Amino acid sequence: MQPDFLSSVGLGLLLDRLDYLKGELEFKIKCLGVVFTRVRGHVAFHKETMERLPHEKAFKKLHFFKTVIPENIAISEAPMSAKPIALYDGSASGAEAFRALATEVLGRL
Repeated sequence: MQPDFLSSVGLGLLLDRLDYLKGELEFKIKCLGVVFTRVRGHVAFHKETMERLPHEKAFKKLHFFKTVIPENIAISEAPMSAKPIALYDGSASGAEAFRALATEVLGRL
């Protein structure tokens, strides 16, 4: 999710929907975690949101991944070339972040 107000509202709605699916429809589904994406390191609001959100009552039960996906031009350009970021520009900071996220996700499975 992007570290902004509307995304945090959307996260709350998504959690409500997951609770509905589990409770009312008896789906066996869970949220593996939350990833902050399109993060601009120089934007104070992004930093504040990433620090605040995991401590909010509604989100305390969630796992927040340590890996953060930065806003990166290569990530934006990769879909236009029909290539994943790892093939489009494997040395870009975004590609490195996605590799780190993959390792972190595998560690939670």
